[in-house]
Amino acid sequence: SLQKIAFERIDELLRQASKIRNENKSQGKDLANNYAKLAWKIALRYKVPLNRTQKLQICKKCLNYLKAGTDCRIRVYKGKVIQLCLNCKNIRRFIYKK
Repeated sequence: SLQKIAFERIDELLRQASKIRNENKSQGKDLANNYAKLAWKIALRYKVPLNRTQKLQICKKCLNYLKAGTDCRIRVYKGKVIQLCLNCKNIRRFIYKK
């Protein structure tokens, strides 16, 4: 039951981060990053696996919230999705599924 509550909390935090990031340009970035860090810490504490979309929203190295086009660069190359965090220059590669 704790894992279910934790998953719902993580989902709500990332939804709020997306909403705030879209509304506020300057102040929303810091708040969205704080929400992403909190969601990551909850996932680690309660051992809740993040789904694919949630993994793409959080940088694994700096734990910032990633919005495509502004915070990260996403490219498709040779059957892989390459995500580059513009804050820490961390590169993540995922297999592209049709």
